[in-house]
Amino acid sequence: MRYTLFVRAALEALLTNGMRSFLTMLGVIIGVAAIVIIIAVGDGAQSLILNQISSFGSDLIGVLPGSSDEKGPPASAMGVTITSLTNDDLTAIRKQIRGITAMTGYVNGAGSVSWESQSVDAQFSGVSAEYPVVENAELALGNFFTSDDDETVSSVAVLGWQVYQDLFNGTNPLGQYIKIKRRTFRVIGVVAERGTVAFQNQDDKVLIPLRTAQKSLLGIDHVSLARMK
Repeated sequence: MRYTLFVRAALEALLTNGMRSFLTMLGVIIGVAAIVIIIAVGDGAQSLILNQISSFGSDLIGVLPGSSDEKGPPASAMGVTITSLTNDDLTAIRKQIRGITAMTGYVNGAGSVSWESQSVDAQFSGVSAEYPVVENAELALGNFFTSDDDETVSSVAVLGWQVYQDLFNGTNPLGQYIKIKRRTFRVIGVVAERGTVAFQNQDDKVLIPLRTAQKSLLGIDHVSLARMK
């Protein structure tokens, strides 16, 4: 009987102060909805980051030039150019550290990539011959360049999937000649579609030998990153 009185009194209070009751209820609904949305966005961002990190693999080590301390990562991770990591360092690391099965250095640039009348703006990366092993990248067409191509500064190129589609639109690109920043390269392969890895579109780039990129396109003698497994 007492509970019935409590319920009746509560209903009368709600009806008497309808607007106040509505605003109170609206505030509770908005607050709960905001918490649910924040939790959902946080879980989604966490899942995205974990998926991107796991795409590298659990046996991959990255080396950045410069030093770091408890205050933060190396300056190169923040976009500052540091030239202390060289090809000789990569060779020394490979010789002195046991258990390395594959290793590649990286340098990056951007420019116009053209074939006949077709042209696209794309990224180009100078990498070592072991790049496919390090990055778990498969070839859809042709072959990857060799260490001899790197040593002799050969003008050969392997296209990312999107660049291949944009330039050749299904035409066989092998043996064709493209231009990167007005320098001619012979296409020897196409990497299978990879999508976005570590928040970078891996299909929208052209891969060329590391020393070729350093000497012919960028005019540098250092690398910005090394990865090994």
